[in-house]
Amino acid sequence: MARAALEPWVHGLVNSILYTALYHGGGLPLDGDALVRKYALALQVDPISDRSLPEQVAGLRAAALCDTPLVDAFPPYPGQRPFAESEFRDFLVRLADEVAAQAPWPQARPPRPSSHRPPPAPRSWLRRLRRR
Repeated sequence: MARAALEPWVHGLVNSILYTALYHGGGLPLDGDALVRKYALALQVDPISDRSLPEQVAGLRAAALCDTPLVDAFPPYPGQRPFAESEFRDFLVRLADEVAAQAPWPQARPPRPSSHRPPPAPRSWLRRLRRR
C-alpha cells in the first residue's frame, strides 16, 4: 500500500535540509551526532518553516517514511558523493528525535522573508542621518 504524499511545506523543509547538507555542508556524511545536534539547534533558533516544532518533527518523520525519493531534488557538485536515500532518511529520523528530545524549545525567531529589501543607498542613509 502506498503511503500518502508529503504536504508541500514538508517538501520545502526537507529540500532545505538536503540543500544545506549538500551545498553548505560539502556533502559530508550525515552520520555524526554533532551534525544532528547542529541541525536541530538551527531548526529552533533560525527556522526554515513557519510551522511549530512539533509539526516539523512530525513532518520529518513522515518524510522519512514516504515513498517519494528525497535525495533526487538537487544534484551533487561534480565529484561530490551523492547521499544515499537510506542515509538521508536515517538523518531525518535522527534529526526529528533530537529536536523532540530538546523540548521544551526556546522561542524561535520568525522565518526570514523570502525576499529581502535592499539596504538604502548610502546617500539616502546619510541624508536621513543628517536630518536627525
